[in-house]
Amino acid sequence: METIRLSGHLLADDHAAAALLHSRVSPAVWVAFWPLATLLLVSAILRAVGTTSPPSNALLFIAVFVALIPLGRRFGVQRRARQLYAETRGEHALDISFGEDAISARSPHGNSTLPWSALFKWRANEQCFLLYSNSAVYLRVPRRLLTSENASAALEEKLRATVGKPA
Repeated sequence: METIRLSGHLLADDHAAAALLHSRVSPAVWVAFWPLATLLLVSAILRAVGTTSPPSNALLFIAVFVALIPLGRRFGVQRRARQLYAETRGEHALDISFGEDAISARSPHGNSTLPWSALFKWRANEQCFLLYSNSAVYLRVPRRLLTSENASAALEEKLRATVGKPA
């Protein structure tokens, strides 16, 4: 793999996209959530159309609340990420090199080198890559900073070869 270099500034949107990807909910949770939400909504609708009695205010409240949980969670995660971005002192400059043996990162706060073998896992979506050194600490790599045509594909190929499938 030829060395891939990227440099630029992290934006609040980069932090929000990374936070959403990091806090992604397991599909097993959604498999349990959506049938429950559907059951509550259908129950509330059946009561509202008058099959037996007027809808209970508590049932309607619970149904709407449960149905809005994913939306509220998404906006909450994004809002908190933008808040943390605004609280971060100093520059949000980033300079990363993906070499054959290691990842080198430089910022106004310091320099670090991470061997590929030290990566715990990785995730990616259309906005960014997250490279984890453990289950909670990750390096954000915005795709918008990977300017060459094949840099994103080359990075993904290297991650698959050294770390394995995305988590």
